[in-house]
Amino acid sequence: MSISPYSIPMFITGLAIAGLGIFVYARSSTVLTNKLFFFLSSSIFIWLIGFGIVYSCNNIKDALFWGRFTYIGIIFIPSTTLHFTLTLIGINKEKKALILSSYIFSIFFILLSRTNLFINGMDIFFWGYYPRISFAYYPFIALFFLFYALSLYYLYLYAWGRKKHIITPSKCIQLKYCFWAFVIALLASLDFVAKFGPAIYPAGYFFMLCFVSILAYAIIKHHLLEIDIVIKKTLVYSTLISIITILYFFLVFIIEKVFRSFLDYNSTLQTISIIAFFSIIFIPLKNQIQRIIDKYFFRGSIDQIDEENVRLREELQKTEKLKAVATLAAGMAHEIKNPLTSIKTFTEYLPKKHNDPVFVEKFNAVVGNEVDRINNIVKQLLEFSRPSELKLKKTDINGLLDETLSLLNNDLLKYNIKAKKDYSDIDIVNADPSQIRQVFLNLLLNAIDSMKTGGTIHVATGQKDANEVFVSISDTGHGIPREDIGRIFDPFFTRKDEGTGLGLSVVHGIIKKHRGTIAVKSVPEKGTSFVVSLPIH
Repeated sequence: MSISPYSIPMFITGLAIAGLGIFVYARSSTVLTNKLFFFLSSSIFIWLIGFGIVYSCNNIKDALFWGRFTYIGIIFIPSTTLHFTLTLIGINKEKKALILSSYIFSIFFILLSRTNLFINGMDIFFWGYYPRISFAYYPFIALFFLFYALSLYYLYLYAWGRKKHIITPSKCIQLKYCFWAFVIALLASLDFVAKFGPAIYPAGYFFMLCFVSILAYAIIKHHLLEIDIVIKKTLVYSTLISIITILYFFLVFIIEKVFRSFLDYNSTLQTISIIAFFSIIFIPLKNQIQRIIDKYFFRGSIDQIDEENVRLREELQKTEKLKAVATLAAGMAHEIKNPLTSIKTFTEYLPKKHNDPVFVEKFNAVVGNEVDRINNIVKQLLEFSRPSELKLKKTDINGLLDETLSLLNNDLLKYNIKAKKDYSDIDIVNADPSQIRQVFLNLLLNAIDSMKTGGTIHVATGQKDANEVFVSISDTGHGIPREDIGRIFDPFFTRKDEGTGLGLSVVHGIIKKHRGTIAVKSVPEKGTSFVVSLPIH
């Protein structure tokens, strides 16, 4: 079986859609929407690849076999589309009966597609073999459009209609992109026309290529399916350029075939010369398409995007640092009040008792100690807010944990959280106390944030061996979902409405700079435990 030129765009589009489906599934294989998108992309892949094979078949028997096989994918498209869209919106549990009926429809017609009641032969057109339909095909078409139309209806209802207020603005944008992507994909149903007789070339693959491009853009730009991507020289960009290059060479190949039919030549040298000639002519076109993608899809060239992402990451890291400084400052304000109260009390009595030697001695001792205490607190804040170059010094980890917990005492009381300490006698660590304090502060703040209705924070320290100590910070909060556990250290990943997604990323970076490690264990609704390991030297 030789590959027909008409099969090549089917194969390219099928592989592009399969690639996006695998990428989405790999990002979060336990999330239902990601699984359903993978199933949907697999159905489309079977349709495109199957018909690509059909066009290249040399006999009617093979063409009929692959034609019927292809309908496994086509028949499941409306049911997987409906299930995916309802799950993406969040109403799949309410619409269980509708989803079930769509799958019953698919299974029924899958069984029917193996018989002559559905496809009773193959016709041949200029592009190759194509199915000849029977009477059972008509109710299939009707139900196909019914379930697909329901998918579009619910997307419209929640993106623009009366249900719009129920979802978040960001979710609304995602649904709008999905709506238009599925509308364009629906235009691929023009491929049905040739089955009814007219010799209209089935170019539905073009609309499916637009479909996959829109969804890829929504994933990159608007975090569709909760996928966060930092745009740089990534697989997404490389895939797009690869598709353009493949289409470019396919165009050159088709033009060479046309020239051969007109000029009637068979020389290999002439073939290579023609291909080389058109390759050179169309290079500016390929470059222009690439520039358009850089400008409108990625909002700049790929190098500019890299520079912009570096700058944005630095800004967000500064923001995360300032948030930590603000928390530290709030705790320090409370800490400073106590020594100020002591100083104020002594100064009020000073005019009356300045001749009392016992009072003066006590005044000098207490005021001096309290001033030193305030000075130490302010010094900690200044050190913490300085630039983040690593400044190693001998650091008492237990003492640093005590200081950080003390600064968060107000939050612990506010949310009725108990702090349980279990310190071991560990060696002094060579570390940057300011940055390690930020690690503890971020981890403790996350623990507090997960226990707004009360709970317990357990802080423990220990020594693994002569070269390494560990710090364990555990909580009894709501835990981390399984599908998120592998992504919590990714930059910009967050489930919080007001979070930057850089807190744990910064923590991971600091620990890495100290040549240490950080591990996490979490059980949903039971709690989370972070274990930080640091080298002593």
